[in-house]
Amino acid sequence: AVLVASIGLVLSWEWSRIVRSEPLDAGFIIQGAAVVAGVGLTVTGRPGSACAVVGVAALLTAWAVRPRQTVLSGLGPLYVGLPAIALVWLRSDWTYGTLAILFIYAVVWTTDTFAFVCGKLIGGPKLWPRISPNKTWSGTLGGLGFATLAGAALGWSVGHPSPGILAVAGGLLSIAAQIGDLAESSLKRAFGIKHASLLIPGHGGFMDRMDGIVAAAGVA
Repeated sequence: AVLVASIGLVLSWEWSRIVRSEPLDAGFIIQGAAVVAGVGLTVTGRPGSACAVVGVAALLTAWAVRPRQTVLSGLGPLYVGLPAIALVWLRSDWTYGTLAILFIYAVVWTTDTFAFVCGKLIGGPKLWPRISPNKTWSGTLGGLGFATLAGAALGWSVGHPSPGILAVAGGLLSIAAQIGDLAESSLKRAFGIKHASLLIPGHGGFMDRMDGIVAAAGVA
């Protein structure tokens, strides 16, 4: 929970930096406080209240920064807060919590890895060149296919009675992760930046590395 809340604060800082070019303004304070409060409420068994806090923070953030990018500013607490709540809530399950988190990461990392590999080896038509000029249909479908296999393999390795269910889940989370990746690319392109920040040398910011996880966690 501490790790999730800490990364949530960094993501909130990057969101403010991209959307308003003022990473430490009132919007960041509201959003960051809501993320931390949401994680805390989830830890104490109140995920519903946590979601309510994040929802209120979305309205307060949009009001506090008006008229500067009010819609995108209001989306910030939802983009960061809801996945943070989801990860902590999933992890809290006594029986399957650890496996749930491993499943999400396995699917997203498999998607990213094989989307890159298949895109490089096969090439072909671009997926959406205006948003992400390097992504291809072959990479997208390759990532989806191998993520589906990863879901089934993880289910088989832990003795799940229906690995096929986890294969389908893996495919759905792979689609969510790739949509999250495209959405973050679209946001950066709209503001004319290449990276969310430079906090991770050679990789950009935390949003650049967590975009798929954020989307997949919410769907999961």
